[in-house]
Amino acid sequence: MKKNNSPVLDREFIHLPASHEILNDEDANFFDKFLMKNLRVNTNFFRGLLISVILSVTALAVRNLLAPDTAGLQYVTFYPAVAIAAFAAGRVAGAVTALICAFFITYFLFPPYGHMAFAFHKELVWANAFFLINALVIILSFGSIRRILLKNNELISVIANSQVRQILENAPNGIIVINQRDEIEQINKRVEEYFDYTDAELLGQPISVLFPNRFKDSDAKNWRRFVEKSETTSIGMIRNIFGRSKDGSEIPIEIGINPISTPQGTKMLVSIVDMSARKALEGQIQQNDLQLRSMLDSIHDHAIIMLDELGHITNWNLGAERLKGYQKSDVLGKHFSLFIGKDKRSIQSANDQLSNARQYGYSEDEGWRLREDGSKFYASVIINSILNNTGALLGFV
Repeated sequence: MKKNNSPVLDREFIHLPASHEILNDEDANFFDKFLMKNLRVNTNFFRGLLISVILSVTALAVRNLLAPDTAGLQYVTFYPAVAIAAFAAGRVAGAVTALICAFFITYFLFPPYGHMAFAFHKELVWANAFFLINALVIILSFGSIRRILLKNNELISVIANSQVRQILENAPNGIIVINQRDEIEQINKRVEEYFDYTDAELLGQPISVLFPNRFKDSDAKNWRRFVEKSETTSIGMIRNIFGRSKDGSEIPIEIGINPISTPQGTKMLVSIVDMSARKALEGQIQQNDLQLRSMLDSIHDHAIIMLDELGHITNWNLGAERLKGYQKSDVLGKHFSLFIGKDKRSIQSANDQLSNARQYGYSEDEGWRLREDGSKFYASVIINSILNNTGALLGFV
């Protein structure tokens, strides 16, 4: 048996269109990462406030060191201090902390009311309220955009999955999708027909349940090992294996395996062809061939010889072996003109007989023929052409 060292598993990936074409896993998590990490929505409020206070005081202290209380200078240096503290807070602890930091500096440490002296000013309250409301709108907008995109993503996913499902259901062969644990995730109607299982009975089951025990490894965990050791066809289908139906009966199948890329990772698409009809036909052909051979061999006083379309011997009966004196193995593949002679005239005579049979369906001839020992005998020869159901020439008899 030929080993399949480079099985179908090494084929080029199939890419199924799905929702990740529009919004993949990384994109879908972008808003979560932005809100939860950069904006620190889930960070402890008191921790953020503490960082804001520390950064605000530090910024104001640096400002006071660089700019003493010169008239007007505190106003000039105040806004850079707010910007620096907010930027540092945003880098260290996220945008929410930066907003708290900016609010803290603006409200409590605004130059006219500095030195931690709290004073209630209506204009300042409204300014900061407007500032915070805008910040809140921005944060909520990110959440709304995320929800809208995810809703669209779900709709696209439903449509894509529906299209894939329709493709699978219309496939002429059985189709099984398995995950990385070799568990069945999806099947089509053909698989149900082949193995007599329902969709619900197979989903979540290891694909090995569809194969006889003798085709599994002793641990029965990696069914692909026996696949890799199996004989393959010229187009990569794995043949000469059997599937096991629900009632325990075995069916001859061929399978092909292709990796597919999905949002959940790499999965395997297993294509299954039921070979029962073909095997039955092959068995019938073999039976017919045995019957024909038995019938031909029962004829002892006539030589019956099978020729291909060029006149080479492909088979003959025991009567031909007795009359010609040759062993069957000595003449298979040789041109039938050897029974007439080896000179050009004999070869031309043999070709003329084939030409007449090809043109008219049969030809007749009488003359001397040669045995293997060189002796001659007089024979009457009839050659009939053999055609297939389309009228193409298959050979002669």
